[in-house]
Amino acid sequence: MLYNGCRYYQAWSPTLPSAWCVAFTHHDLKVLEYNQDLKDYYEVGYGHNINYQMACPLIQDAFQHLRSVVEGEGGPKGVFYFTHSVALLTMMTRLGLYQDRHPLTHLNLDPTRQWRTSLHGSFAANVAFTLSHCPQHQHKWWVSLVEGERGVGLEGCEGQERGCTWDEWVQVVSRFLPCNLTHICALNQHQQQQQQQQQQQDNHHQQKPAPISVLWGMLKWLVTLFI
Repeated sequence: MLYNGCRYYQAWSPTLPSAWCVAFTHHDLKVLEYNQDLKDYYEVGYGHNINYQMACPLIQDAFQHLRSVVEGEGGPKGVFYFTHSVALLTMMTRLGLYQDRHPLTHLNLDPTRQWRTSLHGSFAANVAFTLSHCPQHQHKWWVSLVEGERGVGLEGCEGQERGCTWDEWVQVVSRFLPCNLTHICALNQHQQQQQQQQQQQDNHHQQKPAPISVLWGMLKWLVTLFI
């Protein structure tokens, strides 16, 4: 509670001292920040594949809107969605942003780590895909990714912060499109077998008759109750 009060107050008034923060040393705050990063890393980040696989529909939606313009089908000038930071973090992870060379663990508080939700998962976090048309350029269509109002590069795009050519962008997103959430979220055969075995065991325990000693004890209790 104290840490939450400290970080919320600091976010609201970054230039003012906070009474909530005096309970912590600078090292304490670094450790607590890393604790939150670890939690997010394994709940919505690179800790488990399914975390970021579920963000595929968000990227597919952006791709379809951009493609409709490139192919001359037209469309709105802008499409805006408002969501929770969890959706943004999973989408950033799906795009390969802020991935460290080694998985984060409780044994290594790396101050130079890329996965810092204080920086890219904070209040007012935002992600934008922008489409630019350059008729005189060899590559007429460019896609740029902006996170936190800063240009970021994508693996597979030579332009890095300047963006991707349309062909590069198609190659980037084709790695995980089209989406099939039913397949992503379905249990595999081994998990299904384990679940069925557990259900059978639970049913067996529920149907198993009570021992004679238990029944005899209940009978004596009832006799005592009515005497």
